[in-house]
Amino acid sequence: MHIFIGIDVDEYFVQLGKEVKKINRLLGFRDSTLPLHISLKYVFPIDDDKCSCVLEDVRSFFHNKKQFLIEANKIENVGNIVWLRLKNNDLIDNIHMELVTLLKDKYNIIPHAYDNDYIFHITLFMDDDKELIDKSYQMIKDFKIPNTFQAKKIAIGLSREGKVGTYYVTEELSLR
Repeated sequence: MHIFIGIDVDEYFVQLGKEVKKINRLLGFRDSTLPLHISLKYVFPIDDDKCSCVLEDVRSFFHNKKQFLIEANKIENVGNIVWLRLKNNDLIDNIHMELVTLLKDKYNIIPHAYDNDYIFHITLFMDDDKELIDKSYQMIKDFKIPNTFQAKKIAIGLSREGKVGTYYVTEELSLR
């Protein structure tokens, strides 16, 4: 099983989400089944027999976490990804590192290279075809986005395969 953990920001980006889906259809990207989100830990595999324990620890980890403000930066084209870059945020950094440490110490889940130098963002498009990425960026780069929004919900998702389009949200946790 593969686990996804992220901040669900769909409610703040309804119009952006609609535009992303429209561009996905026009350019032939594979649509994600996840809401627009900020990943808090790079997706990771876990043995099926440990999955429920990991999920329980993730629930416990977020049990007393409070809502907090996030600031958007700008839409960027970075390699094979178009993303909405976020301004640096110590709270997200701390949550990310505490989560990575918990999973490493308790389950020996080795941090992915991206976990070691994570740039917080909301992925809009991702593909190995640079031409498609460039086209999608040109179509979305000037889209008006909110400057700030609240982190209120944590989405937890699972996938058997661990590939784009195969994850599904199993639960959402509300921050206090």
